[in-house]
Amino acid sequence: MTNGYPRARQPARWVADVAIVSLSAAAPVLIERLRGLEHAGSDLGTLFLPNFAWWWGRSRWLGGWNPWIFGGYPSNADPQVCQFHPLGVLYAALSPLAAAAVDGILTPALAAIGMVAYLRAIGCTRAASIVGGLSFGLGGFLTGQAPHPPHMRAAIAVPWALAAIESLEGPALIVGLGASTAAMLVSGHPQMITYALGLTAVYAVWLGRPTARGRARALGAGFLLGAGLAAAAWLPMVPLVLGSTRASWGPGLADPARLAPGDVLRLIVPFADGGAASPLYGRAPAPLRCTLVECSDYPGMLPWLAFLAGLRVLLSDQRGRFWIVIGASGIILATGVAGPVPPVRGIRAVSRLLLWWNVAAAASAGLVLSGAGGLGARAGAPGKRAWALAFTLTLAIIAAVGTRGAVARRAALGSAAVLGATGVALVAARRAGAAIGTWVFVSATAADLIAFAGSMSVGIPRTAYATTRDSVASVASGSWLPSSTLDRLDRRLVLPLLLGSDWASLDGIPLLQGYGALVSARFAGLLGQGGHPGDPEVGFVSDPGLASPASHVLDLLRCRLIATVAGASELGEAIESQARTGDARWQPAGPASAGPFRYYLNRRARPVAWLVHRVRIVPDETALRLVRGALPGDDFEPAREALCSHPLGAVRGSGVDAPVDGGDAEGVTIVEYAEDALDVRAWAGTDALLVTSELSYPGWRATVDGEAVPVVTVNAAFRAVELPAGAHSVRFRYRPRTGAAGVVIGAVSVLAAITCGTVALWSGRGSASRR
Repeated sequence: MTNGYPRARQPARWVADVAIVSLSAAAPVLIERLRGLEHAGSDLGTLFLPNFAWWWGRSRWLGGWNPWIFGGYPSNADPQVCQFHPLGVLYAALSPLAAAAVDGILTPALAAIGMVAYLRAIGCTRAASIVGGLSFGLGGFLTGQAPHPPHMRAAIAVPWALAAIESLEGPALIVGLGASTAAMLVSGHPQMITYALGLTAVYAVWLGRPTARGRARALGAGFLLGAGLAAAAWLPMVPLVLGSTRASWGPGLADPARLAPGDVLRLIVPFADGGAASPLYGRAPAPLRCTLVECSDYPGMLPWLAFLAGLRVLLSDQRGRFWIVIGASGIILATGVAGPVPPVRGIRAVSRLLLWWNVAAAASAGLVLSGAGGLGARAGAPGKRAWALAFTLTLAIIAAVGTRGAVARRAALGSAAVLGATGVALVAARRAGAAIGTWVFVSATAADLIAFAGSMSVGIPRTAYATTRDSVASVASGSWLPSSTLDRLDRRLVLPLLLGSDWASLDGIPLLQGYGALVSARFAGLLGQGGHPGDPEVGFVSDPGLASPASHVLDLLRCRLIATVAGASELGEAIESQARTGDARWQPAGPASAGPFRYYLNRRARPVAWLVHRVRIVPDETALRLVRGALPGDDFEPAREALCSHPLGAVRGSGVDAPVDGGDAEGVTIVEYAEDALDVRAWAGTDALLVTSELSYPGWRATVDGEAVPVVTVNAAFRAVELPAGAHSVRFRYRPRTGAAGVVIGAVSVLAAITCGTVALWSGRGSASRR
């Protein structure tokens, strides 16, 4: 007999437990669907869904350049896309909305199943294991982070890694821990990877028996194997991180996503400050200081009571002490009292360390509740007095919360109702005995957490979703303009910003805006996005200097169409002012029915590629100032010359008094413009530089007539190649070496995992035959 079950019934019981937690995890999304909502609210619909759908639209394993937003950026290195996570396959097989709904069901289900597996591995009873699984899968952290799939995907791998550490040995441990570690690393979000991997590593050192023979080597090999399996995801991320705006964020950046003392009350009254959307807790908007998304920490009423009542039990147990330390550390560090964690630039939202608390609360509940109802039926379990004290303290806190105003009072009434139902369930479980008590425990916890998760729905009306997509298509496409006015490759800018701009990728609409965690510092510098570190990441463009006749930024970025809402943008007002003063660069181009938008065409927008015969050698900072028009009196003209930080071989430098004309025979034709490829046919009368309006970035390679040539960065941020006189075929390809190296390392790691798995399988068969 193991875990309180007859061994012969273990498989059937395990299947039943998986079904129970999976159906419970599916309930919130199913309720959304019954209410006519799409699982696509908040960041989920505006950022993640379009990026997932675009990436999985076709294979992009060695490429992955997205030219449609941010002026072009390497999606293969964008942590928010989490390209290689297995759940991404959903977006290849289903429509975006259907994939999101299934993803919203599978993610908490996998988290809950993993916690059940861990608790059973350490000997917890069936009821305790299911309650702990529900607490983690539907608790505050995963429910709150539902709009952020990369955060959730890092979290769900944690209990699986803990289960592997507890239940496997030798090669099997290497494979199990390696697969779990890889799942964390391919989840995408670097901060959440750090938190999830850090918790797993501490557990392995503290409770993983590393001093036992061979265990330390197996644990180390498991983590190393996981890093290898995920290399294709994290290796390309390195240059993007180093060249991003996030790398320049200062450590003192104001961060509202920190847990304040009052937020701790959400451990018991989850909607004490508002944010609920249900009859149980009331309906009130979420606060802006620290939203429910970032500061949710409710573990469920029964797990919370078990934690309080069983503190003495936990303190007497090695694992219990570990989880007390981890849970307390997560809450304390989430307040930001220790500063950013880890203490590096670009880290924000330390409240995400509540992951540690939610894992600890679920594990602690499993430990305390193990026994016949956890009501003192076995030695070491909390007795009636401990439960009574826990109830009294919780009720006192709920009552205190209810004095803070109407919103808090309504939330407190809901929590009081849950507390009463939980108390009835505990008494009923004790009187009914272990068999029926299991289902009383599970039913009470499932009802509590489903009601909680359903009150934080990320569902939105289908009309709202359709409006977001339609607005991108109608405003950014310029479909109402004459066909000869706007080329399909001409970029657009919507001011102050366009909600859901990432959907432009699916429709092939080039926008200078988007939403993403890591934007190129070169791109942000061109647009003057320095007012707030987060501006580039949300696509907020406001610098009125871009409208100046001296500025060539929008010209070089090939931005031909600008849509602006009157009075909502400094840049929009500057463009309108320039048009009124007779600047022929800005041509009003609004349709008869433009709604709130005013449209302008930029007549100076450059094409995809052109030839120049003069290069001015200037430092990178000077080049940026010249492109932005920050050096009054300078006559820089991008159609005739280029700015470069070093001398080039064939093209004339700044010593030439006047630009050289290549003659009437010169020209450039775009043969192919694909997402990570650009083919050009060029005719040069003399040695020339082929300049593009495409952003330069490590990983771009070029050939001229089949021969590899260096890609030169000119005009502060753009790609170019040198051409000798004559007709040439020029090909640009985005093939980063980091991506290729990651694929190779990953393939080798897969072979290693298969080898270890085979050894473990045969070892197990040999042991079984000897028995």
